[in-house]
Amino acid sequence: MANHINPNSINYKLGQNLARIRKKNGLSQADMEDYLISRSYYGKIELGLFSVTVDKLFLISRAFGCPIKDLFIDENGKPIL
Repeated sequence: MANHINPNSINYKLGQNLARIRKKNGLSQADMEDYLISRSYYGKIELGLFSVTVDKLFLISRAFGCPIKDLFIDENGKPIL
């Protein structure tokens, strides 16, 4: 079964929020490789095609310089889930 983007899924909402935070921090998807996450894998997380593990969320939060909980907060300070 092929992966498809579901804009109503939790994975998609999280991925879009990660993309927003990454861009706000001036990072590219390729920059995530410095935190041991391949660009290809990270790109699929942002598209909502993959469920991200807690281990990867930890690495992402380190790249963004924020606590993991902040990955679930939108630009207005509201929870995304």
